Amino acid sequence: MKSHRVVTITDELIPRRYLAAAVVDHKLYVIGGWDSTPGRQPEPVSRMQIFDLATGKITLGPPPPTPRAHAAAVVHQGKIYVIGGQAVVRASALVQTGQVEIFDPATGQWTSGAPMPTPRETAATRVGDFILVPGGFAANAARANVEYYMPLKDAWQVLPDLRQRMSACSVVFLGDHLFLFGNYGTPSEVLAYHLKTRTSRLIRPGYTPVHHTSAVVNGGQIYVVGGNTDRDGRASDLIQVFALTPPK
Repeated sequence: MKSHRVVTITDELIPRRYLAAAVVDHKLYVIGGWDSTPGRQPEPVSRMQIFDLATGKITLGPPPPTPRAHAAAVVHQGKIYVIGGQAVVRASALVQTGQVEIFDPATGQWTSGAPMPTPRETAATRVGDFILVPGGFAANAARANVEYYMPLKDAWQVLPDLRQRMSACSVVFLGDHLFLFGNYGTPSEVLAYHLKTRTSRLIRPGYTPVHHTSAVVNGGQIYVVGGNTDRDGRASDLIQVFALTPPK
């Protein structure tokens, strides 16, 4: 990030999209997603690859119990929490799920957590000892739900809804706010949700319209990466950087 250059680290990951990823102890865990192997019917997979950032070595990890895509992955106290998404059920039907599955890299074991109250495809972010899940997609519609998971209690709580339905957006936490970038129907929108007042508003930080992105915070700045530029799935190669002053 200091050089503002993009470098290809590896091209040996199994091709897939709409996956989840998290970093624990200098290892990148790539979980689930849609299989994009040529000649195969796209569907969520139960697969995990582990990329050692120090050595560059890629290995297969213990597969997640549930094949799914469009899920969120968040790290808390060294464990990876995979939340919601699109899963395969009987007769190869796809449904939104509220499942929480927890991977402990120290033991190599998967366990189950309390399910999310509103099953949906979603993004999530950690705020202290909580995992916040705003918006999402379920039953062919965007969602305005805001819910948070307490890993130490294995329990969920519900917060007031977003001011509007938001789906296909990335989410980060910065300065007492959740920031949601890119709505499926209106990809230029950025929503700020204040965790103290539990209210939200649209902001205009000069965001180039794109949805289905990934976003992270580093050094007080938000990096929004890639995504789709339209409903036909044309991809963006942008990395958009925002040093936001949270709205009052």
